[in-house]
Amino acid sequence: GENQVRKIVDYFLALIVAVCVVGGLVLFSADRLSAIARQDPDELLASLNSEDLDVLLEATIEAGKRTGVSAEVIDRLIELTGYPDQFVRLAADKSLRQIGEPVDARIEGFIKRAEDPDHFYFIVGTRGIATLGPAGAKWIPELLEQMKGDNFAIKNASLLAFAEIGPAAEPALDKMIELLDDPQFNTQQLACRAIEKLGPVAARAAPNLVRLIETGNTSARSRAMIALAAVGPVEGIDTIGILNQWVDTFTVTDRERALEAMAIMGPAAAAGIGKVKKLMADESRSVGPHAAYTLWRITGEAEPSVSFLVEQLKSLDNRNAALVMLSKMGAAAAGTTHQIAAQLGNDDEGIRESALLALQAIGPLEASVAERVKLIAENDPDRLLRELASEVLAGAAKENSK
Repeated sequence: GENQVRKIVDYFLALIVAVCVVGGLVLFSADRLSAIARQDPDELLASLNSEDLDVLLEATIEAGKRTGVSAEVIDRLIELTGYPDQFVRLAADKSLRQIGEPVDARIEGFIKRAEDPDHFYFIVGTRGIATLGPAGAKWIPELLEQMKGDNFAIKNASLLAFAEIGPAAEPALDKMIELLDDPQFNTQQLACRAIEKLGPVAARAAPNLVRLIETGNTSARSRAMIALAAVGPVEGIDTIGILNQWVDTFTVTDRERALEAMAIMGPAAAAGIGKVKKLMADESRSVGPHAAYTLWRITGEAEPSVSFLVEQLKSLDNRNAALVMLSKMGAAAAGTTHQIAAQLGNDDEGIRESALLALQAIGPLEASVAERVKLIAENDPDRLLRELASEVLAGAAKENSK
């Protein structure tokens, strides 16, 4: 009747008003945030101190795009690597890496700050060192000096920095080996990560890694497996034999990390190929995708692994792991970009991010795939994903222009 019609009309009028209001807010927000790109240095610094999370995130991203940023901006970015919001932390880390060398000149003001009884500034400074990569090696003596105490946070922050410094952190190897026996298993794991990044120059750590595999808890021993594979062949140590003992054990973490270690070894892990193929049928967490990637690393034959991983994109449980493994395969996974691009419509931000990273790693984008990425760059609600999508498009355009 008339009342029913009136209710329907009222409903649609309310809906139209709501859409207009939301649209207006979105446009207002976009205008406000885009204005940050036009800010002068003082205004940008003010935005980096904003309590508005959207403004802060946008300013943090913007700072990494500029050349000749002020010392105050760099200092603030270093501070923001410890900000409570993870997206701000990630953006600050990325911006510092983009700024590069000028960051080095600001490190001393953090790690040598006298009025720092709780070591807060020192720990923040180590995050700045980590963004320098190999250039951060100059700070190793300072880090080692501070690590002489028992401060848990200092040890872990320094180990994270060593991992980012990579093989240039070899002067800290003795400390890394020492910390494999630390009573804190988190510190043991981080020491393994740092040794892994050193690679073959850390070969003398192998006996200690074997002992940790034998005696450590799941998290520590499984991380030690990866480090042992990364340091390469060591006389008297049967690395593939050790990994074969763990690759099909009960604990999923052990299986996944043993597979990751075998993948690092590549053809040298051929003795374990039977178990690897068997684990492709394992439905526990993301064991199957790990096994598929490892199979490719051992055999060099891409098609069986690629076909398996594309099929796993249909699995709610394994979808993200499949995207990550396709990304790691890079150009060997060419031909999968349409299936990967289909994941850009997923409601899960993590899935969209993994899909973008896979497209970036695999290479050239067909026009229809690039159009999907462009939609993310222009419309995704996640600011960091919009930025990542823009980078994917820029990289693809650069490849196409060659």
